[in-house]
Amino acid sequence: MTRLVPIVAGLVAFVAAPVAAADLSDYKDVCKAHSGPLTDDVIIGVMLTKTGTPWSREVSEAYALSVSSSRIGVRLADIADDDVRFALLSYAADIIDAEQRPRVDGIRVNVRGRQSGVAGEGTRLARAYLLGDLDVLGVICPEVGVDGDHAPVPDRPTLRPLVVAGDTGSLVSPLAKRTFATLGYTDNAITDAEFIDVNVVVGLGPTGDTNWIPHVSYQRRTNPAGPLNDLTFGVTGFWRGERDEVRWTGSFETDDKLESSMFRAEVEWQLPRFRFCDDQFRDRPPRYMTCTLSARADYADIADPGEKAKLLTLGEYLRVGGAADLAYGWAMNNGMWLEFSVGLDLMEALDGDDGDARIARLELKVLPSQSSNFTLGLTYEDGQDITSLDSTQMLKATLGFRY
Repeated sequence: MTRLVPIVAGLVAFVAAPVAAADLSDYKDVCKAHSGPLTDDVIIGVMLTKTGTPWSREVSEAYALSVSSSRIGVRLADIADDDVRFALLSYAADIIDAEQRPRVDGIRVNVRGRQSGVAGEGTRLARAYLLGDLDVLGVICPEVGVDGDHAPVPDRPTLRPLVVAGDTGSLVSPLAKRTFATLGYTDNAITDAEFIDVNVVVGLGPTGDTNWIPHVSYQRRTNPAGPLNDLTFGVTGFWRGERDEVRWTGSFETDDKLESSMFRAEVEWQLPRFRFCDDQFRDRPPRYMTCTLSARADYADIADPGEKAKLLTLGEYLRVGGAADLAYGWAMNNGMWLEFSVGLDLMEALDGDDGDARIARLELKVLPSQSSNFTLGLTYEDGQDITSLDSTQMLKATLGFRY
């Protein structure tokens, strides 16, 4: 335990970017090369340009999805960078509200779905538009003769194929909400042992309308009293609604010596978030709270337990349960992010107690930014691993990576 003290001691400004004031005159140059309604890629491209949004990997992917018909992936209204998101939503709301103002150089706005007399309609509609409801907003240039080619619009980049996370459920999540693959130094209170812990999931991320993600995961603990060794090959499918998500997974689990074999199937429904916990930034300097609640069911057929002692008496099991997670994060004066989270996973077998597992987690981590690829963290776990069923009560310091 004492060896963790210097690591804990190592866990240690966010500056809000100015938001550009939107005006229909921003579309004057585009309208010199267009006549009539602008396409959505042009409308959003102007928004990105006028807000000074940098073309990061996440913005490029979100832009490509926001102007497409795909329902899969993270759009501009949900990107991790809070300054970029705030600027784009504010700018889009101003453009939507321009419908009620005089035209500028003959340029006009057409808005659908506005509820009269309701406060905050511009913001609501802006979010809907940047989530992909492209019928909300139209910008119409004067109907005049146009010479020459259309003004250039940003390229729609191909989505990255590789995703690295800490669990299969977050393979389709935006970077800021994705769990971290971890390399950890662990102190197990039950066995009074110190060992190394590795947990990583690598998948081929969704491209276009692809709803299936092949992946491989590896979890290894060098605990001499009860080593954990899981190597899993699987495919995860998913459906995403406006506020909820359903994921299903089929996998084959073995170990790095290929001595065990187990087939698993799982379905999980991530419920809509509560209104008081909707991942919105409350003030500046920014801070946020997220909470997720999901229901699960899984089935396992253990063909050969190998050296996995907890599985020796199990042939198969069918379980139901769920998971709950709550996280609270805030920006520190030095520009880094600090996040505290608590989580609980629970699975109960429908026939007897074989396969029952529950595990609670407390985690504190520091990140260079909210959407950082790296983190340094401290985690406490108590319970049984959901898949291996090994009992654990441990404190571990981790270096995390996601992509």
